[in-house]
Amino acid sequence: MNKKTGYFLLFSIFTLSLASILFNREIYEQLNENKILYLYSLLPQTLGAIYGLTITGYIFFIGNQHNKATNDPTLHDIIDESDKEQFSALKTLSILVFLSILFCISTLFLHNKTEPHFENLSAITVSFANSFAIAAIISNFLFIINIIDPTSIEKTSNKIIKKIKNQEKENNKSENNYGSMPTSQFLKEYHALEELARNIINDSGFSDKNNKSGSSRLNLKHLHASGMIKNTTAQMLGQLRKYRNALAHSEPVEHVHTSMNRLLKATQENLNQEHEAWVRQRHLV
Repeated sequence: MNKKTGYFLLFSIFTLSLASILFNREIYEQLNENKILYLYSLLPQTLGAIYGLTITGYIFFIGNQHNKATNDPTLHDIIDESDKEQFSALKTLSILVFLSILFCISTLFLHNKTEPHFENLSAITVSFANSFAIAAIISNFLFIINIIDPTSIEKTSNKIIKKIKNQEKENNKSENNYGSMPTSQFLKEYHALEELARNIINDSGFSDKNNKSGSSRLNLKHLHASGMIKNTTAQMLGQLRKYRNALAHSEPVEHVHTSMNRLLKATQENLNQEHEAWVRQRHLV
């Protein structure tokens, strides 16, 4: 769930709660015991049923997404990023449903109390129960819309591209060593970098039965785990891999920003230098 949606839900809860506290007291007093028991026992059951169906559908959706990633390794990073956003939205939804049910139960517990302060408290719990229930329904609706959106992979890819580009621009504010390049040229040089990584692994004599397709993700994992490359270079390779995979599934991008061109050049230099250092060290041993 993005920040705008979160702020909208918070504003909705605050506004609805305030309006309910101001205007809901007279309505609450008009409700008899049976109506209160019916409404505030039915509401949590309904919310729980909707929430349960949403969770069930989400589990099937996640399984389908990861099956796609198994068939297309370039989707791994995009689906991982999408999973984080959806899990954040699911946490928000879970909290709203829990709070709504809690206030419904509180209303049922307090409605038979005759003391004046309990009556005031009952009106407040009703207000919050209604507000959180409406917010939970809105959040559930937005969550489902986000999941079934056919352009969700493209949107997530666009976010990854923008995020990585901004990170590199921030990391290299004072530098401008390389100009921009066409996306086709960037992809060509990136594939050359992947080929270099595969050659380094082959030179080391390492063989991975689980990586028959030559996954760059698994190649990077081995290079880092074996100590052939440093943490910094592994992070740079990871950023490039995410960026390249996002390019493959995003809206068309004609040119790659200067910062990504610079990252590509720096990664190539680091990989060559660290490979040479590793080879020299192995010969000495």
